[in-house]
This record gives sequence, structure tokens and C-alpha cells, in this order.
Amino acid sequence: MGWVKSSREVTHIGVADTARLIRKALKENFPDTKFSVRSEKYSGGASINVTYNGSGGGPIREDVESITSFFKSSGFDGMIDMAYSKYHYLLPDGTFINGNSTGTVGSLGYVEGYHNELPEGAVEVRFGSDYVFVRDEGPKRHREDCEYSDMDWCPNGGCTIGIPKREEDLIYGKAVPFHSIG
Repeated sequence: MGWVKSSREVTHIGVADTARLIRKALKENFPDTKFSVRSEKYSGGASINVTYNGSGGGPIREDVESITSFFKSSGFDGMIDMAYSKYHYLLPDGTFINGNSTGTVGSLGYVEGYHNELPEGAVEVRFGSDYVFVRDEGPKRHREDCEYSDMDWCPNGGCTIGIPKREEDLIYGKAVPFHSIG
């Protein structure tokens, strides 16, 4: 693995290795879904693009983002047009936890910073991806309980009016706990 220690005792995990960690986490959480996880380096940073087709009962984008967002080493506060850093801790058992983040509140932004104590035997790390982008190439979907009912295609301001709930997906022949258009 391409992990490099810096002078501040922060281990930097390269973007390709971060992509491998994301691929592993997605496989553990969504074993029946095939993901494409591609890293990209560019001037001033790096990002990771995750694509998949969630039709046929696969996860919705928000569920995938709940896994992949952990691996971002940066965040962005659009209210004040400011990026901020995020660090993690690698525990002796090989797992990662949130470490610390500067946030933007000190610069009049809205993102709260945090600082967790470094556990004994842990190492502070910074993932190689500034951002992780997720794209579901399947139809637009969201949970039936309308947790994500702010999507512009939901008629009359809510998904319970006018959108039929599918009992099964005709292509894959299995029940899906979402409704979608098309």
C-alpha cells in the first residue's frame, strides 16, 4: 500500500489505496451490487468516482453516500466558499474512526469542527481523496417513507401523490422497497 508518513506524524493514504478501502466497504455493506470505483488525480487534489446501477433492488444513492462520505479528506462550506480538512484514526485492529476536522465555524461558516482524542496505539491518517462522488445510473428513486421527498419530480410536493409504488421490478423479478419513475 502507498501510505506515507508526513513530518506531522500523519500517515497519508494515497487516492488509489483509498479507492480500494471504499470498494471493500461497499462490498461489505452491499454484497449484491456491482460498483465501479475510480480514482482521479488532478492539479491540487484528487477525487474518487463511484458509479453503479441501483435498479432491481440495489441501494439508493443516499445509502451509498453514507458509506463513501467517511473517506473524504475534505469538505466544502458553500455558504462561505471555503474548504476544510478532515482526518481519521487508524486503530490497531485495522479499522478507521473519525479523528478531527477544522470545520468552518471559526470562519463564520456553518460546519462544526470536531476533535476526538487519539486512541492508544492509533495512527492519525488523511485519506487521499478530497471528495467522493456517487452516481446511481438507475432510475431516480427514494424511500417509500418519503424521507427524500424534496426531489423535483415528486408531484404536488410529496411522493405519496401520483407515483405508483412498484410491487416488483419486472426486469429483475424481485421486490424493491422504493418507488421510482418509469
